[in-house]
Amino acid sequence: MAVVTFSTVGFGDLAPKSKLGRALGSFWMILGVLAFGNMVSSIAAGIDYYKKSVWESVQKRRARTIWSEMDKDRDGDVSKDAFLIFMLRRKNLVSQATLDELGQIFDVVDGNQDGRLTFDEVCASLDKLGA
Repeated sequence: MAVVTFSTVGFGDLAPKSKLGRALGSFWMILGVLAFGNMVSSIAAGIDYYKKSVWESVQKRRARTIWSEMDKDRDGDVSKDAFLIFMLRRKNLVSQATLDELGQIFDVVDGNQDGRLTFDEVCASLDKLGA
């Protein structure tokens, strides 16, 4: 009845004749339209919930992929340097070959191979740095 009333098709062959019948019919039609609207709303909410859960799943997979690209040493955190290198590569501002070349230059300048440069190491390697 609600769909018939809502869609304004009507049956045509059924119509209340008495005032009480028309009052009850009107009330029943309004309830039917409200029930139909509630059903449509519930279906839309279910679809929305499904879309959001799928979207969150896609975002998590995407975040895991990005995280694995950032966390090269797989220690569970990303340093500022690792983040900067990731972003430079991600935005195609520097090639991997250039990063590898710079890493090799660093290794040459780092005389004691401790992964850090001292002022003395830099002074001794100015020609290697191209400065």
